[in-house]
Amino acid sequence: MIAGQAFRFVLVGLAQIAVDAAAFVALTYAGAPVAPSNIAARVSGAALGFALNRRFTFRGGGRGLGGAGLRFATLWGVMTCVSTVLVGWTSGALGLEAAWLAKPLVDGALAAISFVATKWWVFRA
Repeated sequence: MIAGQAFRFVLVGLAQIAVDAAAFVALTYAGAPVAPSNIAARVSGAALGFALNRRFTFRGGGRGLGGAGLRFATLWGVMTCVSTVLVGWTSGALGLEAAWLAKPLVDGALAAISFVATKWWVFRA
């Protein structure tokens, strides 16, 4: 069961990272600052991830949104702060193009922590 959940989480995560990274590159390429662009991009990825993980990965679709939604928002907030600091540091130290490359790597690394927290805390599956 956990192997199947982990596999589905990775598939959903890849879709999230693709949407998130594309939005980040588009926003910053258009001249938007790095930190707000990272947050906006993560919102797009989070909306996709919450819906797909709730429905397919952890099969929590039949339960109410209240508690899971609040726990998801809390986890998302913490992960977004960490991502924003790391991507912002990369941009400042190494340049915007380096931040474009680093963002999917940073968010991919955070996904391992997110899997554990999402499984046993957000959806309690």
